[in-house]
Amino acid sequence: MARGDRAAYRPAPRYRKRVIGAVVAVLLLVGGWVFLSGDEHSRKVSGSSVSPWPFTVDSGTLRCRSGSLLTFESGGTEYGLDAPAQGAGYAAPMPVWAGAPGGGGLHMDLRPAIDAARALC
Repeated sequence: MARGDRAAYRPAPRYRKRVIGAVVAVLLLVGGWVFLSGDEHSRKVSGSSVSPWPFTVDSGTLRCRSGSLLTFESGGTEYGLDAPAQGAGYAAPMPVWAGAPGGGGLHMDLRPAIDAARALC
């Protein structure tokens, strides 16, 4: 390396590297906190807030994930309420989906829960 080339290259002072590292760490911590903090796109629900109640469990949490994936969580399992959520890997809600009155293998309409979850998006 010629003498003139060395003058053009100056490594950043140590304090600058430390400041940049600290800023990056703070941004990562704040981003993680926002991600894990109270989710504005979720709501605890039960038969008194969604009617008719289409589930066999007493309550759960509706969510709108990634702006359009509608889910219902109960008992530690999150179920996809619609095809996009199920396509993204969420299980179908069959274990918690109530049968329709009168039976015949039909289930309750999920639209009230889907509409309530969509309102969270």
